[in-house]
Amino acid sequence: QNSIENSFVIPVFQPIVAKDKTSNKYEVLMRIKNLDDNGKLTEPGKFLDIAKRHSYYNEISQMVIFKAIDYMLKNDGVFSFNFSYADMNNEALLKKLEEKISSNNLGDRLIFEIIETEQLDNLDVVKAFIERFRAYGVKIAIDDFGSGYSNFAYIFTFNPDYIKIDGSLISKILDNEQMHMMVETEEHTSELQSRGHLVCRL
Repeated sequence: QNSIENSFVIPVFQPIVAKDKTSNKYEVLMRIKNLDDNGKLTEPGKFLDIAKRHSYYNEISQMVIFKAIDYMLKNDGVFSFNFSYADMNNEALLKKLEEKISSNNLGDRLIFEIIETEQLDNLDVVKAFIERFRAYGVKIAIDDFGSGYSNFAYIFTFNPDYIKIDGSLISKILDNEQMHMMVETEEHTSELQSRGHLVCRL
């Protein structure tokens, strides 16, 4: 609550690096400034579940999204945002976001990542979210594929532009034949999609 009142909830920008080591894409991540600890940033693992239990999640999510968009308006590049099922089912957030994208022509600079580690209760909500923002040119990614409730049906249902394979799979492909086969299968599946690209989280 103190972090919300003092606007200590902030976005940070993690580069998404291409094969040639260049980057013009950034993943937007949520952090909390802790002024009592030499400015050290607190990661979501330490506060996100608490925020959800006490109904602060919507506030901190919107704070990060719109602070990041304000940063986008002053800087170049493509920015990737994580969206939970709660976000995709929050009409007030989506309407405000839609207006911001439309009025600033930001669609082709945005990637919306569907957080795959949580249960997606209603796939119609997710598909409506995807269709709504694809109309503005926003790209869609499945985040951390293979780490939670993932199944290959999601790839064909959502037709993502990017599939972000979880690092726990990538780190084992040289030593574990089953992991190697799974990642290879995901690659071939993405090739069946007209727009699919793989992104590996290391």
